[in-house]
Amino acid sequence: MTKTEYKNRKYTIEPYNPEWKKQFETEAESLHPIFQNEAISIEHIGSTAVPRLAGKPTIDILVTVEKIEIADELSKKIEGIGYKSLGDYINKGSRLFVKEANDTRLVNLHVFEAEHPHVKDMLDLRNYFRTHPEIVEEYSNLKFELTKKYSNDYELYRKYKDEWMRKLMNKVKNHFKLRVMLGKLVSIENEENWWRIELFEKNTRALLPPELEIIAPPPKEDQNYNCFVYVLALQNDQRFLGNAGWKFTRNLGLVFDEMISEDILEYRNIPKAGDMVLYRAHDGTISHVGLMENKKNVISKWSWGPLLKHKIFDVPDHYGNEVEFYIIPEETKNFVIAKYISSGL
Repeated sequence: MTKTEYKNRKYTIEPYNPEWKKQFETEAESLHPIFQNEAISIEHIGSTAVPRLAGKPTIDILVTVEKIEIADELSKKIEGIGYKSLGDYINKGSRLFVKEANDTRLVNLHVFEAEHPHVKDMLDLRNYFRTHPEIVEEYSNLKFELTKKYSNDYELYRKYKDEWMRKLMNKVKNHFKLRVMLGKLVSIENEENWWRIELFEKNTRALLPPELEIIAPPPKEDQNYNCFVYVLALQNDQRFLGNAGWKFTRNLGLVFDEMISEDILEYRNIPKAGDMVLYRAHDGTISHVGLMENKKNVISKWSWGPLLKHKIFDVPDHYGNEVEFYIIPEETKNFVIAKYISSGL
């Protein structure tokens, strides 16, 4: 594509469309038989992967493989389901396949080696957007403003959009540096890294609303390590749903006292979705719990105290009727909270 062709390239920005998710799922289903076990992951990335984010109606798919040569070996099969190969057009060490109809780009298929640094950037950016709706709104508005101003100049549209994105990526990288630091706090000696955040999130994402982001996972089901679970929630602008210290949260008016009756955690006056809640038992067994709700259904409770199991009410059937609770040491808790607050995230 010449510079003139790039500058005059036609483009459209559309409001978020829930059909984009379904389109990705359809494409992913067609790719599974081709890549089979060679695909480490097949991810929906880009603007169409983020609820409420405006964007070009082109589905971006990321397939990670062990070696990029796998994409070359499968190229003919990929082309056989309607894709065209553009080689390493986007990024050296990657492969791009596109699906088009009537001169309209429908799908971008990006194949990368799993350890390629750009993979982490793409997934981190997507996950950051999914948990920061105020940034989604800002980015959507920017796209519409630039489209209106530079409707016939794609080059300038990309210039100003990319300038905004570079600033955001710096913030995203700082955000996930903190996330890595939190992950190190729960590392376990002489154990496999079973708790690796990306694996845990991949396995549990389907069970949680997209507004919730898992920061670190709980321990193995039959263990009771000193560990923690943190969740970022954006509902009701409660960005941090997790332990923030008793006095700190009490001063914010987020304390909710409750009692434990044998093996059942009873609660009343359930707060609205996304609120952070503290439960304080009469015997001090549970000192803190974060309550996550999706509309009227309780999705999960994370508590700091000895490992406990409680039956809870109003949990969706697919989630089961028991939730496990885990602890973290007081000094670790305070350290993490201080780091979180000072990070400005």
